[in-house]
Amino acid sequence: MKSRYYGIKKVEYDGITFDSHPEVDCYRILREAEKKGLICDLKLKEVFTLIPRQTERVEVKLKTKTKIVEKFCEHPLTYESDFTYTQDGKKIILDVKSDWLTEDYRIKRKVARWVGHPITECHNPYDLFPEIAAELNIEPVKTKKKSKKKKNEKESFGLLG
Repeated sequence: MKSRYYGIKKVEYDGITFDSHPEVDCYRILREAEKKGLICDLKLKEVFTLIPRQTERVEVKLKTKTKIVEKFCEHPLTYESDFTYTQDGKKIILDVKSDWLTEDYRIKRKVARWVGHPITECHNPYDLFPEIAAELNIEPVKTKKKSKKKKNEKESFGLLG
């Protein structure tokens, strides 16, 4: 598979192309959860329209009459989820994320919450259903430890005795 601009390679599993390995792990866990009856209606790449196409009504003068037409202004703002499913009667919109988020995603996440489609972020597929992940031999994602900053910058350079 071709490498994309974020350095993540697409992965193919079960004839489906996924954006990353953690996304494949989520799919495997969710598919198994659906088989066991823990969730239902599992869907991939469902598209939500957050803000519809923007148009305005304008008058166009023709030779013999004036006509009112819809003029295009803005494309719709859409969001494509990684997974959607129903759990305990509630629709869950799941997005698999790495440690950092793009500004575009952050804006869409805020708008989605505003219009009633809150997005659940999954940073570690193992956390969805740990017992199923263990059965499928999916390991928890190891997070990078953040280094603790020293209180005094001069101490870190050895300037204080």
